[in-house]
Amino acid sequence: MKTVHPDKEMPSFKRGWSIGSKSYLEIWLFAIPSFFLQSIVCKFTSDALEATSALALTWGELLCYIGIRYLMSTVQGFSTDDFWGQQPFDQQTNPCPFNFAAFMSKRRFRAITRELRYTNANPPPFQDKFWEVRQLIKAFNDRMMDVFNSGCAFVLMSQCQSGTTCTPVLDGSSIHANPILLETSTTLHVVH
Repeated sequence: MKTVHPDKEMPSFKRGWSIGSKSYLEIWLFAIPSFFLQSIVCKFTSDALEATSALALTWGELLCYIGIRYLMSTVQGFSTDDFWGQQPFDQQTNPCPFNFAAFMSKRRFRAITRELRYTNANPPPFQDKFWEVRQLIKAFNDRMMDVFNSGCAFVLMSQCQSGTTCTPVLDGSSIHANPILLETSTTLHVVH
């Protein structure tokens, strides 16, 4: 049995890609599952919007919507209406730090939010509260496995690609070969 400690492998990107002097947008676009977002989220949300007689959703508009959502998540205590307020920023009377009116109307933002689709799958025949986001989560995890080497993922992948059968063992318990489940502070044992 070969024991590898994940802290000895530095996280990195595959195929020599590096953050270097890239913008936050370039980094984000590299990391997201953009094919999934375009072919599933954008397309099916657009179809749902058009079914309500609203304009179709474009890729650029979806990216703008996601950016607005990201910025909204950085502050607390504000309603959606506060981000489209008519008053200029003032620490005492209008403390909301963002105003998105120049980027998207509040009506359009709410329409996209109401019709947002994360899957093209049908509901399962059993009760599953998360069925609508499972496809998105899988796409995100697949993208991370495709572009990123964490210490564990790198070790596991390099061992498994050698042509031998390997079973990862974490603290003596057998688990599925999913490096995302592994904590970087634990020791990974690869059994041949």
